[in-house]
Parts: sequence; structure tokens; C-alpha cells
Amino acid sequence: MLDYPIITERINKMAKLEKGDKFKITYYSTKEQTTITRNASWNEQCREWISKAGALLFTYYDDDARGFRTAKGNYMISLKGGSK
Repeated sequence: MLDYPIITERINKMAKLEKGDKFKITYYSTKEQTTITRNASWNEQCREWISKAGALLFTYYDDDARGFRTAKGNYMISLKGGSK
């Protein structure tokens, strides 16, 4: 069973990211079987959401690969240029 208050709190924290914000995201990739870090940016198509299977997902724009990626589970974000 999902703990919706925590999910809601995390989504509310994501509201601090604004269109054009640059950040680094680090998470464990099950596909690549390693921890990866990507340069990313936030735009109107990015979001944190819950899959139909109940997994926490975070969709972001990968600046280096020039495409959208989705992190599943735990992740860490570091804003570039300091915090707001």
C-alpha cells in the first residue's frame, strides 16, 4: 500500500522546480545495473508521478542525450547554480 501523504509531500517539493531550471539527477538504473548521474532540465513535460503498478516515477529532460528519461524509485536532485 502506498503512503500517499509522503508522495504528496514529494510532489509538492517538486513544485519548487520551475521551467528552465537545470539540475543533476542521480539514481540507480535497473536497466544498466548501476548508479547513474545525468545533467537535466525541467520543462512543462517533466513530472513526478505514480505508475499504474504503484511505482514512483520521475520524468525529466536529459540535456546530454537531448531526450526525456524516467527515473524509477529513489533519486537525488542537485540544482545547478545553488539552491533557490
